[in-house]
Amino acid sequence: MDDLMKKALRAIQDDLEIQYKEIEANPDNYEHPEKLKQQLDEKMEVIRGYLEGRWSFDV
Repeated sequence: MDDLMKKALRAIQDDLEIQYKEIEANPDNYEHPEKLKQQLDEKMEVIRGYLEGRWSFDV
């Protein structure tokens, strides 16, 4: 994975973390905050897997 792809994944991860923290800080603003947090956590786990080399984009 090249540096540009890593940078893009880190940017996405940062955005997901911001969204997660927003939901944690204001759960009353969301209809299903726990479900949303779980979905964000799953997405962040996939990104961590790519960044840590557990998964690859190579087919």
